[in-house]
Amino acid sequence: MTVSAAISPDDLPAWMRPRRRLPDLGVLLALALVGIIALPLLVRKGVPPYSALPLHALRATETASLLREGVFYPRWASGFHFTYGAPVLNYLPPLPHMLAALHQIATEATPTQSAKIVMLMGWIAAALGMYAFGRGRFGVRGGIIAAFSYMMSAPLAFTLPYQLGEVPYVLALGLLPCAAAALDELWRKGDRRTFGLALAVCVAFVLCDARLTLFGGVVLGFVALSGRVYAPHGVRLRRAFLFVALIILTTLLTAFYWLPALLEREAVHWLSAGALPHALPIPLTESLFSVPYYDLSAQNPPVLRGVGLGVVIAACLALWRSKRHRQHVGVFFGLGLALVAISAPAFERLWQVQDSFLPILPYHAVLAATFCLAVAAGGIDMSESRGIRAALQTGALALVPFVPMIGAFFPPAWVERETDTPFAAFEGELLGYHAASLREGVLLPASVSDLSRPLPNLVDNLRLGRPIERVNRATLSGGGQISPLAEGGLTWRYVVNTLESNAVEFFFHNGLWWRAQLQNEPLPLETSPNGFLQVKLPPINAELVLSIEETPVGTWSWALTGLGALSAIALIRRLPKVQSGASGAMPQLKRAEQIALIGVMALVTGAALIVRWQPDLLLPRSGRGNVLGEMTPLPRFSQAGIDLLGYHLPHQTVQRGAALSVTLYWQAARPLVENNQSEVRLINVETGEVVARKSNRHIGGVPTLTWQLSGYIRDDLRLVIPPSLPQGSYLLKVALGVCNLPSPLPCEALRAVNAYDGQGRPERDGIIIPQIIRVE
Repeated sequence: MTVSAAISPDDLPAWMRPRRRLPDLGVLLALALVGIIALPLLVRKGVPPYSALPLHALRATETASLLREGVFYPRWASGFHFTYGAPVLNYLPPLPHMLAALHQIATEATPTQSAKIVMLMGWIAAALGMYAFGRGRFGVRGGIIAAFSYMMSAPLAFTLPYQLGEVPYVLALGLLPCAAAALDELWRKGDRRTFGLALAVCVAFVLCDARLTLFGGVVLGFVALSGRVYAPHGVRLRRAFLFVALIILTTLLTAFYWLPALLEREAVHWLSAGALPHALPIPLTESLFSVPYYDLSAQNPPVLRGVGLGVVIAACLALWRSKRHRQHVGVFFGLGLALVAISAPAFERLWQVQDSFLPILPYHAVLAATFCLAVAAGGIDMSESRGIRAALQTGALALVPFVPMIGAFFPPAWVERETDTPFAAFEGELLGYHAASLREGVLLPASVSDLSRPLPNLVDNLRLGRPIERVNRATLSGGGQISPLAEGGLTWRYVVNTLESNAVEFFFHNGLWWRAQLQNEPLPLETSPNGFLQVKLPPINAELVLSIEETPVGTWSWALTGLGALSAIALIRRLPKVQSGASGAMPQLKRAEQIALIGVMALVTGAALIVRWQPDLLLPRSGRGNVLGEMTPLPRFSQAGIDLLGYHLPHQTVQRGAALSVTLYWQAARPLVENNQSEVRLINVETGEVVARKSNRHIGGVPTLTWQLSGYIRDDLRLVIPPSLPQGSYLLKVALGVCNLPSPLPCEALRAVNAYDGQGRPERDGIIIPQIIRVE
């Protein structure tokens, strides 16, 4: 097509413009940024020892094993809890571990590789989804700025992948902007394709993480309300009904997960190992002004719980300079600040149950705020700028999210270890690293009071590939025999030959999902005194089948999901095939702006390479025996081979019923061969009585068997003062001891090892911190 020299192709209507031959620059820049952020995780072998990523890999491995054996949707993990079984899969959103499991099955990749691939999928969805959403709201320039701000936020670039290792959070934050973009498209077009896409993305988002679904649902509600302006006036009400249908269908299609997880909550009980350090309310200075500046000598740097300074600066600039999009920017900026505000200590009453199973934490509100502030950053208006000035402004704005976050390009280093062993789940449980892939506690069926120790011959049976003995032969009497016949999926078959009635115990944790059949007739089940499955067998020679089946609630949940699927198909078929609303022309970037953005990406890539090659140019590295930050030196040398460097006690006065925080700094003096536990005790100055204590099963959240000789471990403990404790003066005593309990729960009767000061004088049964604590 020939175009007059006086008319630019950008000035023509969208349908008259020459077809693009080059890919969208915003998409390329977003994918390039994903590559820069993801490179350390994909290139380095293994994962950090304090990361939750291996736990997600274990869930994926268990799910993949059950899928291979024909279990369509596993709710019971038979390989967890020393093969006694655990109901954990019934209560966790399934999408993260199902995606990783399907990747394992399709590619034969290792579990850790599959978990990393799912995290990469979350990053890609976050970058492209935010670009699409920002582009639809603010144009191409706004989409690029929003995508840069989102990807260079503290959660996505640093905290979630490299500190917490939370695959579900990354996947949820990736699907959140995709859902927002799909909702805007639904307002604009209202056809079957956009409705189906919006429904699929919303369903996937709900199946990532229940806590982020709560806050993300609020955010998407604001997206839907503010996006109604994109629908033509004549069809706005009709498309509003599509949003109502979208909510109903999303609820129905995800019922197979949330309905059993909600209604069967009483079927399990939770033994907490204590709230995680990042579970506490977040001061505003931390949530808004955090940057990844940490000590390279720290093996477990403090969790960066903020949005990221770069995102906040970009959002503030947009609020200041925005003109055409001031309403949209104001909505998301205000919502982001509101979410940050409720995560602060002033709203601590909202977050009281921090040690429950899957608690809602202040950090979840900060994650949702990250999305809101990144969207607001994309609304900056530069319509008055032209030519080189516009290019320079675009490049400068694109750099704003990067500069404060440059330290994220070198995430904390870790020693490469083999984590994908055939018995990784069992070995981790045996060492107390986790219980059924949960590190913060133990989830058991309600009929099981405590986690039993593994069977004596379990280790040999697993390593030699022999069948696991599931029958407690001691409960058989009268010469009865029970022989295994077949085992597959979640079904176990036995041949029973008994001459008299027996109450036989099977080494499975009992729960409401179990069913027993004898000669194809249902058989009642009981719980043994040890919490195991107990079956009363009559004198008989027949086949016994034990299996995990859907509960009535589970059956109804699948019925609702089926109803939702049929309703969705019927509704989509009634919608028009083509869009019923016209799309406006999308202003494109000028060539100078494109060159500026490519230059910014080249500059960022170079900076990332330099930081990864020479991190000491940017980040501090303390010498041996020293730490970055406040520390009162208290050098003590223990018989366990772990030295105490010092402590930090922010407050020496505490109210009854409140919490006293103390940070300890440890260092390995030699290679460690045992798992150790730390404990801080509050003792009465006059009587020496221990009145309160707090333990960390793994010091600083890092198992001591994985400690490096270089660097130190930061150990945060939060001691709750009993409300009935008399006022007066108290002291803190720090204890260190061996804990070989096969559980993430701390050892209750810790036997403290002796420690010595610099002159060789012993301190028995713990190390006294020489500061008086006043309880008022």
